[in-house]
Amino acid sequence: MFEFGRDLRKLFEKARESEDLGWLELVGADLVQMEARRESVDAGRVSCARPFDGWMRASALWREHARRTGCAASLDHAAAAASDAARQTASPDQTAAAAIESAGLHVDFVPQRYSQEGMLHDLPTRVLRGRRAIILSAEGSRNVLEAGLHRRGMQVRKVPIYRTVVPRALLPRIATVFERPFDAVTVTSASCVEHLAQALMAAKTTQRIDQLRFASIGPVTSSAVRAHGGRVIVEAKTSTIEGLVTALVRHFNV
Repeated sequence: MFEFGRDLRKLFEKARESEDLGWLELVGADLVQMEARRESVDAGRVSCARPFDGWMRASALWREHARRTGCAASLDHAAAAASDAARQTASPDQTAAAAIESAGLHVDFVPQRYSQEGMLHDLPTRVLRGRRAIILSAEGSRNVLEAGLHRRGMQVRKVPIYRTVVPRALLPRIATVFERPFDAVTVTSASCVEHLAQALMAAKTTQRIDQLRFASIGPVTSSAVRAHGGRVIVEAKTSTIEGLVTALVRHFNV
């Protein structure tokens, strides 16, 4: 015997655990509105374990309701939820996701590991073949994500939208940067390591990368350090600034 209320609750409970909001097409606008209200209330509770995720989902639900009904108030609710999400961010990726949501665009997916490898690792649960993607990237960035998506049947176009360059002021200063004692050099990207290596070489200083001890934000950055002969003494488990600080505190027992 079909029990609509009970089965609908089961549908929502299962769907709430999914990052894919395609299930919303199965329900009417009134039910989307009810779910948006519920998500907003839950995200605002002090006891909410993941308020950022809750507010982001609430924003997406309100926008979906506005799309179907043209309700201006739902757009206001969506903007407010995105603003609340921005106050709950714990990583650069979450900050970016909240900014995108605030602009009226829905962030459908945030990987657990903030790298191209992490994104590919978390994507197998989704049907990608035949889908189209644009990768906005740094000029000269690695092609791991692009190649991986191609292998899974996606049509991919990579568009460089910015570049990283060596600051002009670095070369005159690099010779004196390491005069004072320090415990570790923190690096947050592979390009950071590359620029340091280039600057040391151009300045013809006696300081070499293989003489330095590094604290790295993640595996890709650590690989760049080792490629230049450097020694990694700390590597963040989570590739964020917060993760790097936590790793440093643990390593030095601060």
